[in-house]
Amino acid sequence: MRRDTDRTTALVLLAALVLFACASAATAIHLELADRTCPLDYGGCYTPYATFGSQVACAGAAAAAIGSAVWVAIGMRQDWRIGYVPALGALVVIATFLTGREIATWS
Repeated sequence: MRRDTDRTTALVLLAALVLFACASAATAIHLELADRTCPLDYGGCYTPYATFGSQVACAGAAAAAIGSAVWVAIGMRQDWRIGYVPALGALVVIATFLTGREIATWS
């Protein structure tokens, strides 16, 4: 019974993590596209750091979602406790999003 609850918790949190990671990546891309350092009359221009920061945030979101899914799958097969795994993935998403945001502000 306890392992079933742990697995259910892990799967529900994993589904939430995937949605959170997608939203984080979409937000990073939106912020990159909205980063205009030149007037719109000139078509706008982007700093290479804005692009790199967005890529860091998107890569972190993808790595967290895929890594957590693999870890949960292996943990279910090996009968490990896995309820906390998606929470660690969420911390990775937050850390890489904030790191990407910081990189995007470099000039």
